Amino acid sequence: TSILLNTLPSFQINVKIIMNAHEYLKKMSDVHNLLLDYIDEEVNEQEKLNNFLKFFNSHKIVEDKHLITSTIHLLSSIINYHHRATNFFNKIFNIILFLKNEFPQNYSDFEIFEFFKRNKRVILFLIEEKIINLNSLIVSKLNDDNFNEDSIGVYLKPEIERFTNEKNGSFIEIPENIEELRQTEYSDNRLLQLVHDDSIDKFIKYISETNLDLEKEFYPSMFETNLYLSKNHSTFASSLTLIEYAAFFGSIKIFKYLVSQKVKIDSKLWIFAIHGRNAEIIHIIEDKNIEFNEQIRRECLKCSIRCHHNELTNYLLNNYINDSNFVLKQSLKYYNFYFIDYELIDSDIFYELCKRDYFYLATSVINADKNIDINLRTTEEKSKKSNKTEKTVLFVAIEKGNLEIVQFLLENENI
Repeated sequence: TSILLNTLPSFQINVKIIMNAHEYLKKMSDVHNLLLDYIDEEVNEQEKLNNFLKFFNSHKIVEDKHLITSTIHLLSSIINYHHRATNFFNKIFNIILFLKNEFPQNYSDFEIFEFFKRNKRVILFLIEEKIINLNSLIVSKLNDDNFNEDSIGVYLKPEIERFTNEKNGSFIEIPENIEELRQTEYSDNRLLQLVHDDSIDKFIKYISETNLDLEKEFYPSMFETNLYLSKNHSTFASSLTLIEYAAFFGSIKIFKYLVSQKVKIDSKLWIFAIHGRNAEIIHIIEDKNIEFNEQIRRECLKCSIRCHHNELTNYLLNNYINDSNFVLKQSLKYYNFYFIDYELIDSDIFYELCKRDYFYLATSVINADKNIDINLRTTEEKSKKSNKTEKTVLFVAIEKGNLEIVQFLLENENI
């Protein structure tokens, strides 16, 4: 926080509102749809990419830093949570390369790092493409135990050591084939690679040859890049079974095989299936009447929103649960513009808008409601390990590094 505060005197921005909230949401919804069209396409990839680039250029997105920032937040959320279809990372890298010139013009190395810090493979790409340069602040963050719970510091150990010119003090031995392990998903675990690829014949042969227990649990590798799997996510245990992996990857053939072998199925599988985005797997779980209480339904709805699996969100809303306020809050958190309802943008969510860096929405709210208490303290719980804290919108904007919103708030006479 002190670092961010120290940058404010020299930080200049023209706080001219050039579009209202409705225009902003319409434009970002179009960006969102075109981006997902490209990410999910498996046949006409170039056509979908061209559609995205054409829209981006014709609407002059790159001329508006706030729109660029929102696009990067959206892209980062998709990277972290979306189901990975064919050539997922290549498509992501194409978008990043398209924006390559915009990064140094608008953001510092540390700010770029903060956008993408939750996916180590993307951070590696940014370093390799010299979009970010490691500095002492980034390296310090990478080596911080509180941040490094998904082994990103180990994953990037060669780059860190080149920067520091000394061996990084890690007790984990780095394999000689680290470059291969970082480039090829699950190359360190043949069985999980088969599950990932839904190679049913090879999977059955492997099981037969090794006499493997089908309910054996696996611990994620340090080279795991799926955020759900690479850390001890609150929804999941630290180890996963083969059927959970199959549901997570949407590997329907192997999933059906494991079901036919009577492996254990419990309510936790719902969340994996939502991520796996395979409708047939979801219907199998439904037909088996696996527990689906209110808490699990809410968690599934949250999962579908943050994964940007919008067809599944609609399915859950139409069949199981409907809570517009919950949908709005989760959509804002994960930059899912498809479900951000313009009619619900008001002073009640002003804190969330400042926290999530929605400049146009935040400024629109404060301009529409002159009586808003800009110094109101909002209670939030950062994690299960921390106590509840009260924060003002200015505090949380500084904490999150949302400098444009910080500048806008400081110009308010009531702050």
